[in-house]
Amino acid sequence: MTEKPLLELREAPYRHWRVMPASGSAWAEAVVVHGITEHPGRMMPVARWLAERGIASRVVELPGHGSGGSGDPARGVVEAYLDCRDASEVLDRIEGQDDRDRAIASAHGAAQRSRLRTVTIDALATTVEMIARWAMIDGNDSDRPLFIWGHSLGGLASLIAAARLDRDLAAAPSGLLLLSAALRAKAPAKDGALGGLLVATSALLQPIPIIGHAVRAGAWLSGLSVDTTWSIPTVSDIEAEQRLLAADPLVGGQVPLVLLSRIQHGMSRAQRAARDLRTPTMVIAADGDAIVDARGSRRVASALPASPDPTRGHHSLFLADASSHDLPRSSDQERVLAPIEEWLLANDR
Repeated sequence: MTEKPLLELREAPYRHWRVMPASGSAWAEAVVVHGITEHPGRMMPVARWLAERGIASRVVELPGHGSGGSGDPARGVVEAYLDCRDASEVLDRIEGQDDRDRAIASAHGAAQRSRLRTVTIDALATTVEMIARWAMIDGNDSDRPLFIWGHSLGGLASLIAAARLDRDLAAAPSGLLLLSAALRAKAPAKDGALGGLLVATSALLQPIPIIGHAVRAGAWLSGLSVDTTWSIPTVSDIEAEQRLLAADPLVGGQVPLVLLSRIQHGMSRAQRAARDLRTPTMVIAADGDAIVDARGSRRVASALPASPDPTRGHHSLFLADASSHDLPRSSDQERVLAPIEEWLLANDR
């Protein structure tokens, strides 16, 4: 039986969870970033998978997400994702908490999500960037590879952060992984052709400064939120994963319209940033993803300039027959993790 990785909550420079291999030593480090309305626990299976391969992780808690790091009930949710081997076990652990503890965890999560209306893309990217910079000096050997792994909204923030780090060769990460990254908006299927037209029109007009500012100002003034619970069945094709997502007290279902507007504007920024990104980048997406449009990932992959790294260049994997948004938590897990492992290891070990 594999030994349990070591888990520690860190507050500097921004709140994150440090996951170390059970041995206490690592040959590489990864900054791991979750998706929208989620929390660090959702990325703990990835952190465990990395730890089993000798890679330490710093699992980011994005602004407006998670639990604020406070309270044993909330920590219990995060630990459940790290300790348990599948979604059913995690669900049993969470449902095994008494009602009071689950209520406390839910209240902490709701308090964090109440800040989403004020969260900006720059704040998200800065959180990732500064934790990556911290990882380079916080007990880390200067020659230890550093990777950034971003999922969904975390992928968008990670790409912008990596572009900032990429300007300085001494700070540039050894690799960037973008999984189902939020790089192009997609209207929910339930909204039909009209929804698709509105998303496409907004994507075209938002990059125009005066129109983009007007759109975001209107979204702010409206105070409206969008219900995202429709997406639960599309996150994974595994029923237990769907039930877990619905039951998780730290996961929210409402996203402020103004944040979605900012995200769409951020997608345009990320597409431009990719053109000058030297960091070796691996882009993975499912063509049938109902939450983000995989064409955004394809566009980024094709825009990347040649990588100067002779051992780990750019790589992309697009699954034409897959539709899950969170691929490592789906039936396509092995199809995704096997090439990631090969790419990560390269010649660094």
